[in-house]
Amino acid sequence: MKTISLSIFLKASLLIFLLSICNDSYCQPTIIGKWRRIEETSKAKKITNKILQFGDMEIRSDSTFHIEGDSKTKNSIVSGWHAGDEYNGTWEKGGTKVLILWVGDKNDKMFLSYIIVKLNKNDLILSKGFTRKDSYQLIFKRL
Repeated sequence: MKTISLSIFLKASLLIFLLSICNDSYCQPTIIGKWRRIEETSKAKKITNKILQFGDMEIRSDSTFHIEGDSKTKNSIVSGWHAGDEYNGTWEKGGTKVLILWVGDKNDKMFLSYIIVKLNKNDLILSKGFTRKDSYQLIFKRL
């Protein structure tokens, strides 16, 4: 009787161990989705307004991205240079902690490189510097 309960205990322990490995390895949060940039001081837990706003970023599963521009500059009749354009291009991950956004055509060689400081179901924090501890960080919440 004791060998049966010990056998069941060992099998259950092995199953729990394997499930925890599976959860850590295969169930990682995805960067794919729509993200809203928020201020560092914002206490927002959840975004309620889902309409795209200036600075919102969509990372798509087909390796393309879109950053929403300012509609005021898009619709402006004033000639000249305007800040707030929208950006489109492709993205890739360099390893597990680097996000590279290729702006426009990849052949133009214009890119933005970020270190992924934090990625979970609702939060994305990117660092523009070369280390995770650089003070300039972009904080996003999932839409």
